[in-house]
Amino acid sequence: MQDEEEFIYIPKSLSVCGNIKINGSLCLDGKIEGNIQKVNIITVNSSASCIGDIFANEITIHGIVFGNITSNKVHLSQSAYVKGSITTSNFSIDKGGKFTGNKKLIEN
Repeated sequence: MQDEEEFIYIPKSLSVCGNIKINGSLCLDGKIEGNIQKVNIITVNSSASCIGDIFANEITIHGIVFGNITSNKVHLSQSAYVKGSITTSNFSIDKGGKFTGNKKLIEN
């Protein structure tokens, strides 16, 4: 039996303190203080913030992330602010997006 992929939504009104580990996708409008692991696709919306490390297949950031990111694909939109290290094979940042830290590009 294969595990079904989950979809988790964290609204603006919710703050999570602790690590999150899911087999699926995450859409974040609220706040997380903790690491996020094993996520297929994560979207950090403009109202959202994450303080912790993120390990995902693909991540799009419109909000704030303070922590290290390890992902196959990372996109920072014009409203994104990231402080930490990014390790990825595919990195893009829109004009206006802010990134402070180290970036390591790896081959697939």
